[in-house]
Amino acid sequence: MVSSPSLEKVFPNFFLFKAALHSACANTELSDQTIFHYRSSRGRTMSGGVRQIIDSIRDEIIGYFAGVGVGDVSQAASFVLGCNGTIHLTGTGSLSYVAKKLSQTLVSVNVRCAYLHALDALHGDIGNVHEGDVVFMLSKSGNCQELKQLIPCLREKKSTLVTVTSTHGSSLCDHSDHNIIIQPSTSSLPPTPEAAFEHELTSQFDTFVLMLFDTLAVFVVYQAQLSKSDYAQNHPGGKIGRHLKLRVRDVLIPWEDLPLVHKDMLGIQMLTEMASKSKGYGCVLVVDRQRRLKGTISDADFRRAILRVGERSMTMSVSELMNFAKKFPRTCKEDARAIVALNMMNQAPSVDYLPVLNTTHEVVGLITTTSLQRAGI
Repeated sequence: MVSSPSLEKVFPNFFLFKAALHSACANTELSDQTIFHYRSSRGRTMSGGVRQIIDSIRDEIIGYFAGVGVGDVSQAASFVLGCNGTIHLTGTGSLSYVAKKLSQTLVSVNVRCAYLHALDALHGDIGNVHEGDVVFMLSKSGNCQELKQLIPCLREKKSTLVTVTSTHGSSLCDHSDHNIIIQPSTSSLPPTPEAAFEHELTSQFDTFVLMLFDTLAVFVVYQAQLSKSDYAQNHPGGKIGRHLKLRVRDVLIPWEDLPLVHKDMLGIQMLTEMASKSKGYGCVLVVDRQRRLKGTISDADFRRAILRVGERSMTMSVSELMNFAKKFPRTCKEDARAIVALNMMNQAPSVDYLPVLNTTHEVVGLITTTSLQRAGI
């Protein structure tokens, strides 16, 4: 089995990103004239510099990258990858939505994971937790009463408890098996009541938890050597599913509906075939008796021939007209992913169609930009 890369190799620019972010933020120029006004509950007009608020959030983000690094992600990864049971994520308030999102992310990368509702767990849902499971409890303060009530029940289930919080020595930390502390640097907000209230909001902590577990999910992909086809099995719907699962064979125009011509036909005969059967495909395919592709003649090819040789193009053979003033046309295989075919079409110089061949180089169909757009690619 091929060895998995270390976290440092998976994220080689992890700490370079911190430096770049710090530099970019330090050089950010915002007008001090850009301010906001609002009226407090006491009725007096308050104002504050947007620059000062943005600087504070910038410092929080930089503080996150300074305080949470490879070790924290590796620690969380060890719990996930070493779990023989199910990973559970739970939280209250806004962190309950974060827990739901993260459980869906981990499930999508083949981790057995579930969201555990903190209140419903006390009324029956804790039956989903079994011995050997790992429960991540998300709490900024580390003193959430609903989660504290869960601890004795989870202990009876013999599950591993991991608290993700911003506070050392909290109640949850004291009663957990492991703790992950996300503690950014102190905010630089001005010492006003309004700023103090803003600093108590969990929105930034929620973002940091998302960043931690999303990084973990990418690391799990590398550690588990999850292929695109594996990932596609968990994403059959939506744009992701179409890009990963849809094959050329699913969207091609079958060869029976295409204008096919032979090399010994004349230009006028080819033009008649194109006009009667092209159906807006913009080309005819030149094939031999075994339906193997020899070339193509597009609308643009025929116009170039007319400009160069005039009326004689009508009596020229298809072998002389095909691939006129261009290289042999690009092709794709019927089992290729549709998104790969689209990328081939967009390579300079871009084209509007690709002949589709099977393993014996027979023409089985044609894909066009229009057919791919109709399929949602």
